[in-house]
Amino acid sequence: MNDRPTGNVVQRESWVELRPRYPVPSRRGTRTRYTLYRAIPERFDDHPEREKFPASRNR
Repeated sequence: MNDRPTGNVVQRESWVELRPRYPVPSRRGTRTRYTLYRAIPERFDDHPEREKFPASRNR
């Protein structure tokens, strides 16, 4: 088993899904998920040049 967090990016019709996978003890799963849900968008805000939308009308 991989002991480091990994992630998948899935392109949908008009959005992108991020699917993080992380090892965590079962009793800390909910707390860790909540922490990640808050931390990931903050990290995107720290690097706006890496978060872009298409320039065309097909989004």
